[in-house]
Amino acid sequence: TPPPNMFRRLFSRSVNYSSFPPGGLAGNGLIGVRREDKSRWERRAPLTPSHVESLVADGIGVLIQPSTTRIFTDEEYAGVGALVTEDISRASTIIGVKEVPVHKLMANRTMAFFSHTIKAQPRNMPILAECMANNIRLIDYERITSLDEETGVEQRLVRFGRFAGYAGVIDYLSNFGNRLLALGYSTPFLHIGAAHMYPDLATAKKSLEFLGQRLAKHGSPRHLGPLVFVLTGSGDVARGALEFLELLPHEKVSYKDLPHLVADASFDNSKVYIAIATSEVCMTRRNGEALLDKSHYYQHPEEYVCRFAERFAPYASSIIHCSYWDQRYPRLLEERAMVELLRTKRSRLIGVADLSADRGGAIEFVKQITTIDRPFYIADVEKGTTSNSMDSNERGVLVTSVDVLPSELPYEASQFFGDLLMPFVPQLVHSDASRPFAEQLEDLGGPLHRATIVANGKLTPNYEYIWDWKQRQEAELARSSYGSGSGSKVSGRGRRVLLLGAGSVADSAVRYLLKNANATLTIAADNLAAAEALAEDHLQVEPVEFKFDPDCPKSREDLQRLVSGHNVVLSLLPPPFHASVARACIDTRVPLVTSSYVSPELEAMSAEARQAGVTILAECGLDPGIDHMLAMKTIRDAYIRGGTLDSFVSHCGGLPSPEACNNPLGYKFSWSPRGVLTASSAPARFLLDGVECNLSPGEAVSKSMRLSGPFPALSLEHYPNRDSLPYIDIYKTHGAKTFVRGTLRYRGFGVILSALKDLGLLSTEPCPLLAPGSPTSVSWRAILQFVLEQKGVSAAGDLERATLQALNITNQRHAAMVCRSIEFLGLLDPLNEAPLVGNTFEAMCVLMQERLVYAENERDMILLRHAFKFVFPDGSEENKSVTLAAYGTNLATAMSTTVGTPAGIATRLILDDSIGRFGVVRPVTPDVYDPILTELHEAGIVWQDAPLPIGWIADYQFPQSGGAAAPRVVIEEDDE
Repeated sequence: TPPPNMFRRLFSRSVNYSSFPPGGLAGNGLIGVRREDKSRWERRAPLTPSHVESLVADGIGVLIQPSTTRIFTDEEYAGVGALVTEDISRASTIIGVKEVPVHKLMANRTMAFFSHTIKAQPRNMPILAECMANNIRLIDYERITSLDEETGVEQRLVRFGRFAGYAGVIDYLSNFGNRLLALGYSTPFLHIGAAHMYPDLATAKKSLEFLGQRLAKHGSPRHLGPLVFVLTGSGDVARGALEFLELLPHEKVSYKDLPHLVADASFDNSKVYIAIATSEVCMTRRNGEALLDKSHYYQHPEEYVCRFAERFAPYASSIIHCSYWDQRYPRLLEERAMVELLRTKRSRLIGVADLSADRGGAIEFVKQITTIDRPFYIADVEKGTTSNSMDSNERGVLVTSVDVLPSELPYEASQFFGDLLMPFVPQLVHSDASRPFAEQLEDLGGPLHRATIVANGKLTPNYEYIWDWKQRQEAELARSSYGSGSGSKVSGRGRRVLLLGAGSVADSAVRYLLKNANATLTIAADNLAAAEALAEDHLQVEPVEFKFDPDCPKSREDLQRLVSGHNVVLSLLPPPFHASVARACIDTRVPLVTSSYVSPELEAMSAEARQAGVTILAECGLDPGIDHMLAMKTIRDAYIRGGTLDSFVSHCGGLPSPEACNNPLGYKFSWSPRGVLTASSAPARFLLDGVECNLSPGEAVSKSMRLSGPFPALSLEHYPNRDSLPYIDIYKTHGAKTFVRGTLRYRGFGVILSALKDLGLLSTEPCPLLAPGSPTSVSWRAILQFVLEQKGVSAAGDLERATLQALNITNQRHAAMVCRSIEFLGLLDPLNEAPLVGNTFEAMCVLMQERLVYAENERDMILLRHAFKFVFPDGSEENKSVTLAAYGTNLATAMSTTVGTPAGIATRLILDDSIGRFGVVRPVTPDVYDPILTELHEAGIVWQDAPLPIGWIADYQFPQSGGAAAPRVVIEEDDE
């Protein structure tokens, strides 16, 4: 028998590629196949070499962008007449498989790929915007359909669906066996590998058949009860999943059989039970009538309710979800329904395979998209947490939700897909996209015409709804902290991270990224030696010297060029630089992560970043950062149970550990002195028993109060930290009566810092003695004399006495503390030279960095404590605390660990396409804080939850603004 295509090969004509006209909107007979770059696992191709051979024989030219990861080699394509070339822009039609990075879309071309835009997925709205702006005709394979004129029903014609079902079932069963082992059961499922481990589909099938034989012979543990696999949907994905499930010994059952099956101890454990959950059995009219007309349901979904939670969910061991869902339709399983099943012990669910990979979709508690590298997580639905460990608590639900499943079976999937696409290729390459869209029907044909999302610079009529959905989703996200959208995608240029800054918290971020992110790293800092020290000998790290001046146009251009070569930026620069960094990121469409507060300037860029499809993930350090995440995790847990927040008091501080607290200030710097001093001089605003309290700049630290409740073994004080009130809106806790975020210090810090401020030693006004470039040096004693004279106090005699006179301190304990501190800092020493840096604030930053340092064997300490009062509809209340304490190690300071690690995790989440929205984002939604908290816990950053007594808030004393009455306020001159 002659080999396939032998006669075609013998009589085929070669293609003269130089004879084709230039590419443009009008078809020129050339088609370009782009290199896939969404992930390293994407090895599929829209056309195989056999397809290319047929096209070339028909006179159609094929340009292949070279790839070393595609399942078919460049040589195979070249051998059948394709031209392998990096530049495929000569083709009028460009095709691929997955989404194309925005910067790689080609203007004035037809481009066909799975765009994932028809549900207004936020991560891909920039693709639509770019196509409209650059006159790209966008065709989506998902919408190439046949149309039944009588019923209006459309059927997809070009798809990978069945292969998603195949791979999804294999992957799930592999993880299912692993999870059962973690729960204490050895089963035949343990012998299944992930789909990508098999060389071809036939081998994968044989593995399942062997599993079936083992199951039939040895059975599953009877303690597990009947293994009920609930399969949702009836489309191509579901058919593929069912085909592979049916390779196991099985029995199909109706939902009506499930209660008896689960209750009957005589079930057969040598097989699995398969229940199909289609729309017809899941959906009923609101009046209880059955769904009789599926087309009516599709047209009027608001008239239906879903019965999946009562008919299937209580009985399922596993849910294999394959059905389509968008925001118009009822969810199959709402999060609250699942929580109720767990709380009432009516759930026997071990795992969910979401083959639709729809974050927060039909199965609402599926909050994360998994990857082939990280194929599962364990969801504790009651607590709203997740873990990457199979050994997580036994009540957790295994979740797999990989979004590129067919790429695990790339050879057969590509052949199958290409066979379906081939009949449409001639129409694609010869049609004229410059014609009015209505006229394009003539040369495209109905299926391709229906699949055209964008043409002539705008959405086509069938898809104008997308922009309305997009605006509705953005409005819903703005209203709700509990929703989750689709994430922005970092792709196209590998996994390159730009780290700006090499300061005291950068080492933990670098360490995390090198270990966990599978990324290359550029460390850009004004101190090249510090960047080189962080890089050590790591081949994937490049240190560069970069001195950034936001006021210099050339420096801003240099920053933009630096940013543009990376997939994500992690900025650990001082907060004033972040707005300039964000501008460069928006202009180059590169996501940004910071650990600092969102400034008004940064907040003002949110809408522009959202429009550009750029995520700016801010406040991902300790405070702000971990404090938000622990607060929102606790608030969300109460919210799910119907609770609302009544009172919230939070305190956080980076301090020397008790044995290292050996200077008069009770403080040492584990991060920027500039940041500490700036924060301590900020104004403060908070809510106390429904009364808004305001403190002027520096007033909060000057009125520091003893902390008498938490951490009783330590002598601590606290003061309100900046403006707490915006977080009432950010946390969506508008009913709270008390809301305070505060800072912790050892006793006396506020007195000393206030004294330095009152003396004028923390002023940003120019000081003539400190003018840069001055020919003469100046001592700190001379600076102290100068500021005293500025206050009208003679500094000719005893400087200590003059200092106390200028400060008008009468409290002897406070006076002694101030005197010890100015002596310790060297302010009385005539030989202690001050740096010529323009003003006393900058000079004090340098001085404190020199004097308030950790010795070699000393360690720092982080203390964080939240206290909550929740009220519930039945009038009951719940009082609890969350406490985190961390200590420095020989490897890193506690401050570096708790700031750099969450910032590093946030950066990896962006690289992995796990962040759910564009614009300025804080870690206050589960899709962001759940995975970060999970990894922090696994890294040893742990916290404790504990109940609090009723009335706990009376333990706290809060400062008030001058003259304003506020409840429970005590201002103490000396509270010893």
